[in-house]
Amino acid sequence: MSWFADSMIDRNPRFDEIGLIVRPIFAGSDPGVLTVQLASGSLSIGNISGSFTQPQPNIGNLTAIPAAPTPVIITSGNLSRMGLTIFNDSSQPLCLRLGSSVTTSMFTVKLVPQDYYELPGPIYTGVVTGVWTASGSGNALSTELVP
Repeated sequence: MSWFADSMIDRNPRFDEIGLIVRPIFAGSDPGVLTVQLASGSLSIGNISGSFTQPQPNIGNLTAIPAAPTPVIITSGNLSRMGLTIFNDSSQPLCLRLGSSVTTSMFTVKLVPQDYYELPGPIYTGVVTGVWTASGSGNALSTELVP
């Protein structure tokens, strides 16, 4: 049995090969040894080198979501999301949930008026919902960063 890494060759694997997708976690030019961690130890694949570029966000999609005391979608799920910021530009606290079914008692984070939240890494790519604790004026300002 032999190994191949899909970013290193330009063909489909043979029946006796095990495929490996190589996804660098660094940027720049860095030769090194690719090591695969297995349940029973590790396997050194060999020397690798090349120039790798980590995608960077270059678009910030800004959306204003009107304050409401009923649950709203702050942003839909997006697998291309590289970052997300939310600013509570309203007169009432905003409860946010990374996921659906947000309530004022089941939330991920609560933002008081004029508060700011930035998704931590690794970046969550699912739906974000919100609900304000009472009727008020203003918006949630959501900026989604994408490549």
